[in-house]
Amino acid sequence: MIEVNRLVKKFKSGSKNVLALNEIDLKIDQGEFVLIKGPSGCGKSTLLFSLGGLQKPTDGEVCIAGENL
Repeated sequence: MIEVNRLVKKFKSGSKNVLALNEIDLKIDQGEFVLIKGPSGCGKSTLLFSLGGLQKPTDGEVCIAGENL
């Protein structure tokens, strides 16, 4: 099971702050299939990088099988 609680990811782009993920809550049960879709720049890759442990969130938590990443 994958569980995401209040996931936030902020980036700095030049002088601008970019909010890529804004308090995302998500639960994916074992054996469940999930599709993530949306327009370019909406945060799909940022969410997947956070779920895979490749990118540390600014705030919130990602738990895989009960273990907090």
